[in-house]
Amino acid sequence: MPTATPSSAKPRKPRESEYVLGTDSVESERLGLQHRLWSATAHDLWERANVQPGQTVLDLGCGPGHATLDLAQIVGSKGHVIGIDESASFLKQLADQAQARRLRNISRVLGDVQNLASTLSSERESIDLAYARWVFCFLSKPEEVVKGLA
Repeated sequence: MPTATPSSAKPRKPRESEYVLGTDSVESERLGLQHRLWSATAHDLWERANVQPGQTVLDLGCGPGHATLDLAQIVGSKGHVIGIDESASFLKQLADQAQARRLRNISRVLGDVQNLASTLSSERESIDLAYARWVFCFLSKPEEVVKGLA
């Protein structure tokens, strides 16, 4: 006869909107290392995509904002970066870093990238470019993001 497992010992099932690897400072540090390792490739991509000062860039699934911060420096004070993520914790980490670096050209949006129409309902400006690094790996409906961007 199988033994009963106490309910406190059962693994917790993550909420659908929760990032599978967590959103704490340890995960942010891991993502920061990952960003630094691939930074040259990301910057090459942004250069080929012609990201320039004054543009508005959408960072889909921005997480704690490592790429968002770099993009904000590229678009400069006359540009704007909109970071979207479902994690309030990650967006708070982004806000803290933006403040520490005195970057005032970043907006944070808490919401689902799979429903851009309602997530960006308050953003009325035109968006020049959208960037996504890993978010598509975690989506149940990635085609909705593509439709929303179109």
